[in-house]
Amino acid sequence: MKRKYIVLIIAAGVLVSLYVFARVSGAFQYYSYPVRSMEPAIPKNSHFVATNLKSPKLKDIIVYKRITGANEGIDSGVNNIYAFRLMGIEGDLIEIKDGLVILNGKQIEDSSKLYFDYTIAPLDIEKLIELLGLKSDDDRTREWIEFGGSVSLTNEEYKMAKKTIDIKPQILPDSDFANYVYMADEKNKWTDSKFGPYRIPKGHFFVMGDNRNRAFDSRFMGPIPLENILGTVINR
Repeated sequence: MKRKYIVLIIAAGVLVSLYVFARVSGAFQYYSYPVRSMEPAIPKNSHFVATNLKSPKLKDIIVYKRITGANEGIDSGVNNIYAFRLMGIEGDLIEIKDGLVILNGKQIEDSSKLYFDYTIAPLDIEKLIELLGLKSDDDRTREWIEFGGSVSLTNEEYKMAKKTIDIKPQILPDSDFANYVYMADEKNKWTDSKFGPYRIPKGHFFVMGDNRNRAFDSRFMGPIPLENILGTVINR
């Protein structure tokens, strides 16, 4: 019996040691995601695993660190962790039209798995919830009821909704982005849905959130140094 307990203790010690090593080395990274920036791929308040053993590829979701700026609504000067989709690396020419990425002259995505914001009459919200078969505790449902008029939908949801409900893409004045969009000025009148063309500088990468109108990504913060990458998400 004693030998059995010794073997169990040793096995437990090995497992704990491997776990600690994996966490310290970055081979195993466990994160929670408290925001809606990567919905629907990563729902708000869900969890995911990342690793530095897998080299990130285009359109992978990556985890990286970055010091926050003063205009981001959170403590500036703090080294925070972010997770967004890799949409371009050094040397790539990136452009965004209608919220979709064109990389080196080729559109590389569609809107089927992205969220975009739409405007809807508050009285139609319950009709939309019923039409799309959403649950009453859906995060978007609570947000619709709270704020009214602004909803986040996939392209398929939008196509279904517009058949019976007056719903339109939400368009904000260009002036709303003038102080926030990266490199936007009188010459480059860029917005979150019309950006570039922009050549990603050497040693940097460009990221975007799947929830296109709710993500403070490279369209606002600019390109990120490659050495800031911590890992690639592997369970999404």
